[in-house]
Amino acid sequence: MTEPPTVAAARRFAERLDADDFEGVRSMISERCTYDSGRGVLVGPGAIVRSYLDASRHARSKFDQVRYESEVVEADDHTALIEFRDSLSARGERHVHTCRQRVRFAADETIVRIDQVDLPGERRRLEAFCARVGWTWVGDGPRAALPRPRGARHLSGAPAGTTRRRNGSFCP
Repeated sequence: MTEPPTVAAARRFAERLDADDFEGVRSMISERCTYDSGRGVLVGPGAIVRSYLDASRHARSKFDQVRYESEVVEADDHTALIEFRDSLSARGERHVHTCRQRVRFAADETIVRIDQVDLPGERRRLEAFCARVGWTWVGDGPRAALPRPRGARHLSGAPAGTTRRRNGSFCP
């Protein structure tokens, strides 16, 4: 049985995100693509890639180790469901955060829509991990902020609520 054509495109997209290849990611996103994080909608490759880039840079600056992995878990002729697993470590603690994104492709294999799919309990487990390693939550909204050290006023110099995880679901 042959795989739907979206499987190869979805794998390329996921592999590029895992490798922090943001120019490669940008080349796959259509100008009118929308990304619904569940807390807001980003439109266009600039805004979408910037959210992935900002969040990945921030995660790598705050955690001792960050490793991204993904797999295409289902697909049809136009849509793929990608599962992202982010292995995080800080202060001797380890955590794997898992989320999914449903990605819709046009006939030319450009991405026209991305929808965040949060898995039950994942946010709570991530919050507990961040609390164990001494991070607190800041902000919420379409560009939810990442954790910051207790007592800190800023997060990498950015105002609260301005950065997100590379795949839109990091620290909500």
